[in-house]
Amino acid sequence: MIMPNRRATIALLGVFALSLYGCASPSREPNAISGAGAASVPQGDPKSEFAYGMSIIEQHPTTQGLAAAVIWIQRAADQNLALAQDRLGLMYLHGDGVEQNTSLGLEWIRKAAERGAPAAQMQLGNLYSNANGNLVPLDEAEAYYWYSIAAKPVTSDVHIYNIAHVRDLAHEHARAVAPTLTDVQRAAIDRRVLTWAPTPSVPYSGVVQLAQF
Repeated sequence: MIMPNRRATIALLGVFALSLYGCASPSREPNAISGAGAASVPQGDPKSEFAYGMSIIEQHPTTQGLAAAVIWIQRAADQNLALAQDRLGLMYLHGDGVEQNTSLGLEWIRKAAERGAPAAQMQLGNLYSNANGNLVPLDEAEAYYWYSIAAKPVTSDVHIYNIAHVRDLAHEHARAVAPTLTDVQRAAIDRRVLTWAPTPSVPYSGVVQLAQF
């Protein structure tokens, strides 16, 4: 299926953790891959743990670095940081630092999406519409649902600075998928979207990265 405005389709769908939290800059952690400096990360602080994991990836974008980083990202995801859940899901989808596992990847991304993360919602829409390749079977009903959720004005713990643009893009994608569904299917999904509300998350804010692919 050809999606509209592919040049602006969400690709990485992440939020810049290091600029958000500033708690694990590469200059402070020269030996991150070996674990040196980990003691400076506040235990039980998912934002700091996630930022530390991301700093490892930035310094060491290798298989070994990704494997070291995923430990910290997993900790943050387990504490319901939607940003970390989205990133962990992408790592499982693509086998970055972990054994590739599509089901587990979708599970983590869906957790982030249910917490109101527009990036994760758009990612699911792209996956089910095959806009991100063929990682999962085509399911245009699911694609329409998640694009519609991403387009829905809602208050959550996830704050995206360019949310208006993301919602416009999601609405555009939902309209493109809609003709592939019957009126009955669309009506049923629209009712689900109407009653949907995000579950609590660790608050964070940032910008969604848009890129070509």
